[in-house]
Amino acid sequence: MAAVLLFGAAVFSVLLSSASAVSCTVLQNLYSTQCLAHGDVMECNGVTLPALPSFDDCTVVVSDISFANSSIDVFQDNSLPFGLRYLEIKSSKVKTISSGAFNHCYLTLTHIDIERTDITEIPDALGKLTHIEELVLRHVDIKNWNEPVLQTIGMSVKRLDLTNNSVVAWPSWIQNFKDLTDLHFNQEGVGSIPTGALSHLTNTLKQLYVDANLSAIPPDWTALSALKRLTLANNKLTNGKNIPVQLEFLSLAKNVITELNIDSFPANSVLTELELDYNPITKVTTDAFDNLKHLRVLSMGNTLLTRVPTALAVLTHMTQIDMRDNAALVCTCEEKSLVNFFMQDPTMSIGGSCGEVTIKIFFTFVAQACP
Repeated sequence: MAAVLLFGAAVFSVLLSSASAVSCTVLQNLYSTQCLAHGDVMECNGVTLPALPSFDDCTVVVSDISFANSSIDVFQDNSLPFGLRYLEIKSSKVKTISSGAFNHCYLTLTHIDIERTDITEIPDALGKLTHIEELVLRHVDIKNWNEPVLQTIGMSVKRLDLTNNSVVAWPSWIQNFKDLTDLHFNQEGVGSIPTGALSHLTNTLKQLYVDANLSAIPPDWTALSALKRLTLANNKLTNGKNIPVQLEFLSLAKNVITELNIDSFPANSVLTELELDYNPITKVTTDAFDNLKHLRVLSMGNTLLTRVPTALAVLTHMTQIDMRDNAALVCTCEEKSLVNFFMQDPTMSIGGSCGEVTIKIFFTFVAQACP
């Protein structure tokens, strides 16, 4: 029977062992100055050995383990503890995860976060994980996506993060991830997403982040009925056409939107939070926000606006508006009609200035004297 080793709030040193399996006593000696344990959470930063020892003869009570800035280049068979739920590998020289690396935790491991490593292919070992719920791959240059493995784990993964993986086209294998609730897709070389690419997630996807140089939102995204939060920052969108009506949060920051009008947002929208920062917006028509009756938070900083939009007047549930860093913005008596808007709630957060006067001061005091 394997012994049990509980890592408490103590510091242990990691030294290289040539043995394939070590006793609990030896294993405890291996974990000293380079691993810090907080209960059943272990941080192993700066580990200076090429491989980890085996946990074959020792059941270690560790639920989360993190390796950062280490020189480990391979995770060997049985080198991760029993019962592990969360594995994080960041800024490390890891190239290989052997097929048996998860032998002790394939039934318990639910979260894997791999960032800035030398891994170039999806490891076969992932295909053994029957309960994996979250897979994060950030700044990892994947050459071989090992689609049979992705097809297997796609049955359980709920949250998928693909960031800067040298992907140049929408991956068709995402169709295998049929129960995703959260998808983060940041691949600047893609440019477009095919119609139907997310149709299998119509009733499950709740949060979507896409940074892929999109010039248009796919028309079938209006059918994503479960989607509540959509982030489309850092694309090349000129408008928000095809936004799902049931969205509660929308970010269109850092796009190339120049004008907002009645067609910018869907009728009967239930949006409560909207981000439009860093767009070259020069024009906002008087009816631009008529479809946003539920909006509570609006951010429109760093635009090319020269006037405070009178279209704001219809927004009667606002708690925060941010118009900071609009360098050309001026406030005049022509916007006097907005006095009631800015005074509707004394607790509303108002950010931004027009010239040397803050927007809040202008509409609270100065505009009152306008004829």
